[in-house]
Amino acid sequence: MFGKSFLRIAAAALALCTLSFAAGIAGDLAEPPRTGVRVVVRIPPELPEDTVRAGPIASVMTPTAAAAVVARPPRQLRPAAPVIHAEEVITPLVKPRTISARADEKQDPDRAPKAAAL
Repeated sequence: MFGKSFLRIAAAALALCTLSFAAGIAGDLAEPPRTGVRVVVRIPPELPEDTVRAGPIASVMTPTAAAAVVARPPRQLRPAAPVIHAEEVITPLVKPRTISARADEKQDPDRAPKAAAL
C-alpha cells in the first residue's frame, strides 16, 4: 500500500514539475507584450546617491598569539601479560545439565490427538 501511494505522489510531483518547467520556457520564448509598461528588475538594486552607507571597519588591534609547544601526554603502556606455568593450566568446567521449567513436554498442536467429532 505504501509503495503504490508513494509512486503516485512521485509521478504527480514529476508531472507538475515538468509542466511548470515547460510553462516557464514557453513564457521566455513568447513575444514580449506590445502594450503596457516594461519592468526590468536589477539585482542588486541601484541605491540613490544620498543613501546612508556604512563606513570601513576600523582595524582591530589585538596582540598576535605565540605558537605554543605541543606536549603530548606519555603513552599508556599495557602491563606485561602474566606467565602461565604448566601446572597452572585451567581446566574447562563441565556443562551443567539443562533442566526444563515444565515437567511435561508441550504438545505440538498439529500432532496432538483430535477430539472426536459428534
